[in-house]
Amino acid sequence: MDDAAIRTSLEASFPGARFAASPMGEGKVRVNDRIDIDPTSLRRMPPRFRELLLEATASGDARGMAELGKSGTLRLRFEADAAAGESFLTEVAENCPEPLRQALARLYEPEPGKRAPVGDQFRAYDIRNKYPPAGPNAEQKDLNRRGLEFALRMGSTSLPEVVDYFDFYESRMKDDLDAAIRENALKQGADKLPEKTLKKRVRAAQSRAHTGPDGAMPDAEFDRLKQDFAAFVAAVDTTGVGAGPTPCAQDPLDFAANEAAIRSVAAGLKFARKTTAAYHTCKHHGELHASEKREDPDRTREENMVLAYHEGARRTVARSGRTSSKIAQAGGETHNFVGPACTAIVWLNGGRTGLATYFRL
Repeated sequence: MDDAAIRTSLEASFPGARFAASPMGEGKVRVNDRIDIDPTSLRRMPPRFRELLLEATASGDARGMAELGKSGTLRLRFEADAAAGESFLTEVAENCPEPLRQALARLYEPEPGKRAPVGDQFRAYDIRNKYPPAGPNAEQKDLNRRGLEFALRMGSTSLPEVVDYFDFYESRMKDDLDAAIRENALKQGADKLPEKTLKKRVRAAQSRAHTGPDGAMPDAEFDRLKQDFAAFVAAVDTTGVGAGPTPCAQDPLDFAANEAAIRSVAAGLKFARKTTAAYHTCKHHGELHASEKREDPDRTREENMVLAYHEGARRTVARSGRTSSKIAQAGGETHNFVGPACTAIVWLNGGRTGLATYFRL
């Protein structure tokens, strides 16, 4: 069935809804000019959830769409979300050097009249979700600015790469803060600071270190962070964990069969990109169960962390007795495998699968 026939079939199944070609391509449809979705995913939705989606998009009910975006059934992303993500990053970039602002603009519009893929724009919206507009919170505004500056100076070639680098920077700042909190907890008497005071001091010190006289991150600090990230990316290769999708059998309708298929290839599951594998390791390695961590003296620190993180995720997928599954907006499914400390989330689409994350819920 071609795309036009698919849209005609949907209009017959769901009278009153409008279906058009989606800029995402790959057989996706745009529903009521507000959301792009895979037709099979739309049909597989629980009937009441689908009814709410069609009603909210037809009427322009912003609150209703926001609630659907939070749903545990299917975390939906709407056209307005892509615009909100771009607005957020553009505002953050206002305090970055002009060449970086131009670099961000080119990621959204690589060529005149040609926009970044909608799916990539949704990834950028995820930054806004995790690090929302800070309002009067000057500390968060400054942290967001530094994170975006780092991401753009790293030479991001796509919006998903911006997310990888941005998240790495923010997780590194959090690591430093957590280390200071642990050290402070061991102190006694006047040497021990109230945690709120300590946090303000650490964040202020981070800001001073990463803000030069011209307002930009000093080269020495940028190079230090760049080398840190590069060591994790290199470890993805030297450990052999790799990156990219893994071939996997897929049933169009059967969650249980697909869960079993994912388990059968668990030993080879990888993240989509090396940068994604690197930042997820940095961000979540500390959440692993003690039994999952490695201290191989013949490996570098980064290699031990990358191996432990991927082995933990793969082992959890293979052995977990607690699972749940959801359909995915862009097609296929996501499967959650709950482990002793962390949960592995795995995507499956088009006969390919891979790790989305492994973290402590």
